Amino acid sequence: MRKPITWHNALPEDWELARQREAVIRPLAVQLSLTPAIISETAHKLNLGRSLVYQLVAQYRKRPQTSTLLLGRSGRPRGLRILEPEREALIQAAIQQYYLTRERPRVADLMREIGAVCQQRGLQPPNFRSVKRRLDSLDPSLVMKERMGGKAADSVFKPVGVPGTRATLLPMDLVSN
Repeated sequence: MRKPITWHNALPEDWELARQREAVIRPLAVQLSLTPAIISETAHKLNLGRSLVYQLVAQYRKRPQTSTLLLGRSGRPRGLRILEPEREALIQAAIQQYYLTRERPRVADLMREIGAVCQQRGLQPPNFRSVKRRLDSLDPSLVMKERMGGKAADSVFKPVGVPGTRATLLPMDLVSN
């Protein structure tokens, strides 16, 4: 089941969705028994799973309020870092000092480097996905600048214009002049 959103941190769109759900679930909550056909139709109408519809009806019967139908996101919040600060600092240091260099080591080489440092310090090495997520969160222009040089990064990430003319803001500005 998804984690509930508390009423004080719900966004206006969460409230609107809860109101729409309430209009559909309120009539179901007063019925004594619900058939699988009714639940399937409701699930299709609300774009939810059947089991979640059963749970929402049960919750709404216990506490018939719109806030009961506020649903959060399932799983961990996006971008959450759960590694210990020491391992997190070790990964960041390895990325800065080893990966973001002109030698352009592969991700596998970075993993070996991190694993060796972790072994020296008696730490469990991080999972490949943990390191990869941190690499993916880096600014691509910074990565290219550090690994391939400023000129290469500028050629890819800087806007292109004709020297001595005004900067163009839209793609067809040069053609229409």
